Amino acid sequence: RVGYEEFCIQCRVLGKRGIPEAGPNTNITSVYVALDQGRHGWFTLKDWSEGVHDRLIKFLSFTRESYGSCTNFVSKAKDIELDFDDEQEEDSSGLSFKKFCMGIKSLKFTYEQKVELFEGLQGTSRSRPDGSRGLLYPKDVQFLTKWDPWREEKEDALW
Repeated sequence: RVGYEEFCIQCRVLGKRGIPEAGPNTNITSVYVALDQGRHGWFTLKDWSEGVHDRLIKFLSFTRESYGSCTNFVSKAKDIELDFDDEQEEDSSGLSFKKFCMGIKSLKFTYEQKVELFEGLQGTSRSRPDGSRGLLYPKDVQFLTKWDPWREEKEDALW
């Protein structure tokens, strides 16, 4: 959940990072109100993008059922053997995009959906100077161990 105060803080951070749409000269309140259509005082990922929300739940369910948790998935999937030998072992502690894709193959996400999920889960410090995809680390998905989307949906229904 994202409340108004947190939304404003994150917009200021984005504005300082060079994203003018989130800067001080924009009407942040109007954007927030547009996102909080139910007037709950917060909005969720589902309000932001229902498709991404549904895929994240599918990923969460898969990793909990198959690996016990998302952090276990990231730790174990980096050891997946690839059918081809062009994987560069720059940092063996992180999960590459190719191995991530192999690990979630059974979810049948499109390539674009895999990219969106992988990049969305990466910590903000993981971007490479050349713009290529970085690596995924257990700490990047740690927040998912506490996330209970089913509880959120029940609470939203009460409002």
